[in-house]
Amino acid sequence: LNSYHKEEIGFLSENQSVITTNGEYTLTPIETSGEGIKFIRIPLPGKGYDYYLEYRQPIGFDKDINDELYKGVLLHLAPLGDTALYYPKDITLKPGQTFEDRLNMVNITTLSANADSARVKIESNIKPFAEITIRGMSVEEIPILNQSTTVKFLIKNTGTIDVLNVTLGLYQLPEKKLENQKLSEKLKIGESEAINFTIIPSKMFGSYSLQLYNKTLSFAN
Repeated sequence: LNSYHKEEIGFLSENQSVITTNGEYTLTPIETSGEGIKFIRIPLPGKGYDYYLEYRQPIGFDKDINDELYKGVLLHLAPLGDTALYYPKDITLKPGQTFEDRLNMVNITTLSANADSARVKIESNIKPFAEITIRGMSVEEIPILNQSTTVKFLIKNTGTIDVLNVTLGLYQLPEKKLENQKLSEKLKIGESEAINFTIIPSKMFGSYSLQLYNKTLSFAN
């Protein structure tokens, strides 16, 4: 599992991750437990994917993996495809090497790396932004025509600032408004929240739209 997968299944704690677009940070090997940053997520507004940085060493299940993986920081694109490694020149960003994304104006440099940690520097022109995405959906039971059922959405703040007073509206397309639901007063950076809607299918196949209202941005101190 790479850092994106571990974040999705809740394997890593909030203290083991950083969501940022600028700064210098120290990564500790993702195979180890305890304190230390295990991954860095660099969110890219409106792109549908983010950059994930992680550091691996020959520990546990990783002890027999290609030695090139251990010589620098790994850069992933997620959640596109299989979160494949994304560094065209080599498998890793080795000390002294810089990855330049001119389209998104992001530079990532590995400053140092040893058996215990790797130091990285992130530079970008990305301004603080709010972005709320649907990270999952489930249905309580198989929908039956003209009978109510519960649909659960998992909503996540994937931006770089907290958001306040978010209301979500569920519509049955093209124009029929079904229900409004409010999230918690504050959804912090990286936090997720489940929200339930009740639907009564009136036809065998229907399309629904989840829309966002009353979004107030809160810059984190």
